[in-house]
Amino acid sequence: MVFPEKSSFNQIDFLIAVAEI
Repeated sequence: MVFPEKSSFNQIDFLIAVAEI
């Protein structure tokens, strides 16, 4: 799972990271 390098995690960024699986 790849997470964005943002210090604050947003639900949208999390969903995008999950979608990249």
